[in-house]
Amino acid sequence: MYHTTGFTKAEITELYARIEARELSPRMRRWPPILGLRNALTVTLTYLRRNRVQAEIAENYGVWQPAISRAISAITPLLVQALLDSLCVMTGPVTQRQAALLIERCYAGLDAAALREEVLRRIRRIVSVDAAFFGTVDPATLLFTSAVAEEPLQAAGPLFMENEFARQDVNKFAVLAESGDPVGSLDRAAVTCADDGGVNCAGARRSSGLGYRRRRRLPSGSGRRCACEAGA
Repeated sequence: MYHTTGFTKAEITELYARIEARELSPRMRRWPPILGLRNALTVTLTYLRRNRVQAEIAENYGVWQPAISRAISAITPLLVQALLDSLCVMTGPVTQRQAALLIERCYAGLDAAALREEVLRRIRRIVSVDAAFFGTVDPATLLFTSAVAEEPLQAAGPLFMENEFARQDVNKFAVLAESGDPVGSLDRAAVTCADDGGVNCAGARRSSGLGYRRRRRLPSGSGRRCACEAGA
């Protein structure tokens, strides 16, 4: 299985569970019922790993080539989201310890500058970050009270602010502040955007030159809320 797909049987089972648990938009394509989700996932992984001829894969599963094509088209965006969702899942005691220390500093009563320095230093020990935006937010109005952006995000600052306060967009900090899930990624939201008619999801990302963006609301024990955006 690994040599065919690049994933172990256990890893495929985990991806299957993640995809099965997702609530699919009515507009999203469905995999062919003749294959079922697990076979459609395996077919897609096989195709993406070796770029095998679809007709050849179809023979292995006893279906016609169009069924393989439909499976790949349906599963690929779901597979991307499942992998992105697991990208920042913390594993191992070292990473968990770094995360605990980061959260601890959020409640240490630091001023905005010191907290920003601590968060950006420690978050880079947990996930890969090329550039970050860090802002403090008034808890009553959810408006920014301070903000610092690293390059190349700094150059796109006006566009970020326009998206945040003047336009319809996804993953707004104000929404994340009230959400049960404090983390949002642009790539995960882009699938929903495409299904719902194309909200302006990628303008800021194109301007910044980054391929992946993740936003997070941070806890704080100092009477303010903090927002961090990391790009890679």
